[in-house]
Amino acid sequence: RPGVQDAALIEAIQDRLSNTLQTYIRCRH
Repeated sequence: RPGVQDAALIEAIQDRLSNTLQTYIRCRH
């Protein structure tokens, strides 16, 4: 089902985004 794939994709993107954000914040401090 495309909807399930979309949800998984969004979850992966959010995961990567939060990881990048944490790294960015860590570098700024």
